[in-house]
Amino acid sequence: MNILKNKQLIDEGLHITRNIWAPYIGYELSKRYGDHWWQKGVLGAIDPKVNRSLLKDGTYAEMTDSLDI
Repeated sequence: MNILKNKQLIDEGLHITRNIWAPYIGYELSKRYGDHWWQKGVLGAIDPKVNRSLLKDGTYAEMTDSLDI
């Protein structure tokens, strides 16, 4: 039982952390790459096999919301 509770606590903590970091990461990448922050800073940094499942474009909110831990 403790393992399940620990996993739930870790998952909750990671979700909270993601909600804090995702907008910050988007902001910092947009400062560096401008309007192409998603393509250059995210898609360009991820293995092509993985980035196939990511958004190719969208609004700033949609793209930052799609960032995963």
